[in-house]
Amino acid sequence: MSGIRYCFTGTEVALPLIYSIGFHNYNYSTELKEHLHPTGPEISYVMKGFAQWQLGSGLALEQSGGTLTAIPQNVLHRGVEEIITPCWLFWYILDLRDLETARKNTPFTAAEMKLIFEAFTLESCRLLTVSPELARHFSRLLELLHQGKNNPWFDAEIRLVLNQIVLGTVQCLQQHTAAGMDLLVTRARDYMRQHLAANPTVDDIAAACGLSESQFTRRFKREAGITPADCLQRLRIEAACRALRETGASITELAFQLGFASSQYFSSVFKRYTGVTPRHWRKSG
Repeated sequence: MSGIRYCFTGTEVALPLIYSIGFHNYNYSTELKEHLHPTGPEISYVMKGFAQWQLGSGLALEQSGGTLTAIPQNVLHRGVEEIITPCWLFWYILDLRDLETARKNTPFTAAEMKLIFEAFTLESCRLLTVSPELARHFSRLLELLHQGKNNPWFDAEIRLVLNQIVLGTVQCLQQHTAAGMDLLVTRARDYMRQHLAANPTVDDIAAACGLSESQFTRRFKREAGITPADCLQRLRIEAACRALRETGASITELAFQLGFASSQYFSSVFKRYTGVTPRHWRKSG
């Protein structure tokens, strides 16, 4: 299942706590320009792959598969280079402007809704590891969306699972901090970025992380949702996107600088990840 997009509002399923929610698993990069959300925070969950966010403050966040970001209300943000690279991505935006209205069709009392409001009144963006239980709720939501309105209990089941997702997110916010993230993926990506032109092998990256190739590949895929080789290609394409807009280097020069064997192969990989050729990307910038 790929190239899928779902998007709907809380009003459509009689759940005013949710302003809107969506999912996509595009197999190419998607444009995401700078924006903010005045109704409440935005929660993004990467099921597979990874995404990068740029906040208005200049802070960049990298989100691996199995992690969640919570971006505060009214905080400007966008995809790095105004794109989101291929991944399986859920997002939902809360509407916390009127807590009494937000309680409708939820199991939460007035006191519990206040706790939810306090948990989501963030001073800064949070990056969190998703619990197995919360991951199961997102998977169930995807199943329901795939079934669609053929299910006579669709709206009721959607409301139920969304309430579970909100509660699970609050519990993650209360229990975890960014410092609790496993550092393997971050360490590996840092090494890859520093050695793009050298075309490192998976064994090279594993050794830099102090693991055997098999141990590293198994852990990296479990934690990031993609293979190390796929991650390396994505990082090369992200670097290419920046260089195409910020430098006058030729496409052939960039291909060799980023460790590609030829400009033709570089162009082929670039189009696979972004949907356009390097030349088109440069012109569109």
